[in-house]
Amino acid sequence: NDYIMKGKMYQNLKALVQQKKIKFYYHEKLIKQMEDLRHEWKSWGVTVHAPSKGHDDFPDALALLTKDLKIMVEETGGSDFYMA
Repeated sequence: NDYIMKGKMYQNLKALVQQKKIKFYYHEKLIKQMEDLRHEWKSWGVTVHAPSKGHDDFPDALALLTKDLKIMVEETGGSDFYMA
């Protein structure tokens, strides 16, 4: 299910940010869209989406970019990844 996959990508992104495994430069639209994200808990997991008439393009791109970093971080002993 695409909703499950998206939820897992965002959970991974959240963990990477909280653990300070990734750092990224300030980008106004990214920050705004991330702040506006909505999370809904379902019986099968969490959905993450933009509010109506909102956008989640930048956060989705970041979540997609980092979806495999969890494995890479573990393999490199926790090195930081910088994204511009």
